[in-house]
Amino acid sequence: MGNRLPKDHDHRITLAEAARMTRRQRREKDTRKKGMERPYALRREAFESILSQKGCEGVRIYPAVHEDGSPTVVVVGVDEAGNDMVSGLLIQNVFDCPPYCPEANELNSDSRQ
Repeated sequence: MGNRLPKDHDHRITLAEAARMTRRQRREKDTRKKGMERPYALRREAFESILSQKGCEGVRIYPAVHEDGSPTVVVVGVDEAGNDMVSGLLIQNVFDCPPYCPEANELNSDSRQ
């Protein structure tokens, strides 16, 4: 049994906090985490399709690896009991960086700190 996702949880953080966290990940030396510092993008419709499922209370994002060893993520809905909605929609076809990269900013570049 999962744990319910608290309704009053505030997911927001400051840009400074986010920048510190992404910088730590870019500097990670653990080779098992190689490539996890890359950003991924999903179109709005992908999240909306997950969230619009009956009983969906949120999303869970799993780090994953393609057959060729390259990193990615898998996104699944979370139900009101806090369980993954594995019989529902799962999404993965993310836009990898590269080639779908943003301009340098505090989240992806040490030169912007």
